[in-house]
Amino acid sequence: MSENRIVNVGVVTAYGAAKSAGYTGTYEEFCQDQAHFAENAQAVAEDKQEVIGYKNETLSARNDAVTAKNDAESAVEAAELAQSRAESAKGSAQGYALNASNSATAASRKAQEAAGYAESAEGHAETASGYVSQAQEQAELAEGFADDASEAVKKVDDLTVDAETLPSGTSATVDKQLVDGHWEFTFGIPKGDTGEKGDKGDTGESGGVSFATFGIDSNGNLYAYYDDNYDGYTFRIDANGILEVVI
Repeated sequence: MSENRIVNVGVVTAYGAAKSAGYTGTYEEFCQDQAHFAENAQAVAEDKQEVIGYKNETLSARNDAVTAKNDAESAVEAAELAQSRAESAKGSAQGYALNASNSATAASRKAQEAAGYAESAEGHAETASGYVSQAQEQAELAEGFADDASEAVKKVDDLTVDAETLPSGTSATVDKQLVDGHWEFTFGIPKGDTGEKGDKGDTGESGGVSFATFGIDSNGNLYAYYDDNYDGYTFRIDANGILEVVI
């Protein structure tokens, strides 16, 4: 019995393309990532909208704080005017001046607090803007992964396989070409050596041609189809998503 030989025919699956691009997960993890891609993209879009909402609320709070600061400054000016008038009065006017001074102090304190609120609101607005930028970058990255996966699936969507007989004693060959956007494989199968002539055997049952065909199902899986009498080469996909022919 001849020893099995493995011929690497290159990357033919989306997982293989991802591994070539630096993906480090397992095949099962890659399938889960693709299955949840739409959910992750929707979550990113929702997070983006939520961050934009926070940004708008923060900007509104900042505007309110600026308004409060302006009001406080106006109050300070009014208090200073009242204090000036109180100093020019006598008797009971001194009491009004003292009250005005206290009001001015309180207004100044409120103005300082309002200024602090305005600075804090501005910081929150800048932070929210950073979140929006990060969400946009994540959305663009996810879109790039989707395009790469779609291109890899397209190449194997209409995969075709052909075979040709080679002279006896030569090595088996596999030719892979990208034709009209899909892979085309041509297998070269050596003709067996001529053996010694044996006795004439009994007439056997009528047989048929044994061959295998390939197809992609609705989930993007590559399948090999062959009849019950098929005894030719077998196929498998290794851990890196490479299609191999076992000879």
